[in-house]
Amino acid sequence: MKIRASVLIWAISLALFIGSVFLLGASLPERVATHFGASGHPNGWMIRSSYLLFSILFGIGFSSFVTGISYLARFLPPSTLNVPHSQYWRSPEHFGEACDFLFLHAFWFGTLVSVWLTALHYLIVQANRTVPVVLNSARMGALTVVFLAGTAVWAAVLIRHFAHPSK
Repeated sequence: MKIRASVLIWAISLALFIGSVFLLGASLPERVATHFGASGHPNGWMIRSSYLLFSILFGIGFSSFVTGISYLARFLPPSTLNVPHSQYWRSPEHFGEACDFLFLHAFWFGTLVSVWLTALHYLIVQANRTVPVVLNSARMGALTVVFLAGTAVWAAVLIRHFAHPSK
């Protein structure tokens, strides 16, 4: 079976995220600022080991969520598939193709999530290295904008694909 680029890149991005949590997390203090207000000042704290475990579990779970749902779509009635030209894509001869496309492209979203969480973890580590602890709000805002833009591009690719049924 040929491994698709989206699956391979997702696996690499997830491995890099996990590696970054362990590598950068080792330099965190025992009490880690993990939640920040709009001003960048911390308003939530965790023990380092709990933060690292939560980060790993949340990262794997969030990155895998859309992929898992996309995989499960093939086991649902075709009527639940809500895409442009749904009659075409819900037909028995095209439903499998639609599910395969959703599943493989869900790995791109998983990659986006893994990269975003890696950058977020880096910002949290940097914040905890400053005295007093403060998150760079400008960088956090830019990171959020990039994530939302990436999500919009990913959604646009899906919509464009389903808007033009195969001939």
